[in-house]
Amino acid sequence: MDMDYANRRRAYVQEVRDSFREENRLAEQREQAGDGFFTFFKLRLLVAVMLFAAFFGCLSTGTEIAGYSAEEVMELVCDNHYYTNLKNYVMIQEQSE
Repeated sequence: MDMDYANRRRAYVQEVRDSFREENRLAEQREQAGDGFFTFFKLRLLVAVMLFAAFFGCLSTGTEIAGYSAEEVMELVCDNHYYTNLKNYVMIQEQSE
């Protein structure tokens, strides 16, 4: 009976050890999956900072990139041309109903 008890005890201890290994493996997989999101976020943030730095540099020095000055870019961003066209289209559709 002592050997049977010892064998059951060994099996139990091995099960507990295996469960910790499985939990550690699952935790590592979750961390690796989360790293992909943060890496993508860091890349997006880096691109945004670089674009802002390029825009600010062009604004302060008066240079052009691809034929556009910083002032022209600001006008394009502030222009409501596309919004106005969409608003007019919606208004026309509502009036025809």
